[in-house]
Amino acid sequence: MQSKEEIKEMAQTFREAADILDEIAELDDKEGMTREERKEKEEELSARFLLKMIKIQQA
Repeated sequence: MQSKEEIKEMAQTFREAADILDEIAELDDKEGMTREERKEKEEELSARFLLKMIKIQQA
């Protein structure tokens, strides 16, 4: 069984992952970004999200 601290850390990681998903969802609402900039930002955010998922999986 996981310790209380490990569970708290995992919960924080889930919150961070959810925040990243929110950022991805809000990209379409941002004006002033070119299609290229939007795609680049989406790729960056997707990579950050995947890293969070890997961290959760390893816990």
